[in-house]
Amino acid sequence: MNIIGRRPRGGWPRYANTHVQAFEGLGWPICWAPALVDLMNLMHELKVISFRWLTTWEHDGPRDFAPAIGLSIGDWVAAEDRGTSQTWWKLDAIVDHLGESDELFIWTDDDIGEYLQARQVVDMLSPERAVVVHVDGKRGLSPQDFNVILTAIEQLR
Repeated sequence: MNIIGRRPRGGWPRYANTHVQAFEGLGWPICWAPALVDLMNLMHELKVISFRWLTTWEHDGPRDFAPAIGLSIGDWVAAEDRGTSQTWWKLDAIVDHLGESDELFIWTDDDIGEYLQARQVVDMLSPERAVVVHVDGKRGLSPQDFNVILTAIEQLR
């Protein structure tokens, strides 16, 4: 899920707006798609998928952002930016996870294309093992992006 402050063109049928206090009191305007939040909550509730937070928001994501929009997908923060990565802290967490699990892995992020090492890792991943959705940072996770995720999950059944 990408957090954006304005309504994107196209995409979900309805968007909502709010303002979230996080990052030591800094406020952020948030625009989100309630239908997407509902789908993610349902997937979590039915145990279709297990969510991990891997976000610049770090612990502020599940603590501040999620309640503000009604997102109830758990609070497992997969990693934090400790400032020690030689590449990209999110990529380090992904590579660690890939070494620990053989389950289908779905990674959505708007920064994947910004890091050469991330693109190289993505190019090496088997589509049966991992689905990577490079989200447009100006649009957020779209219905088309979500369909890619649903298709991958359905192929496991």
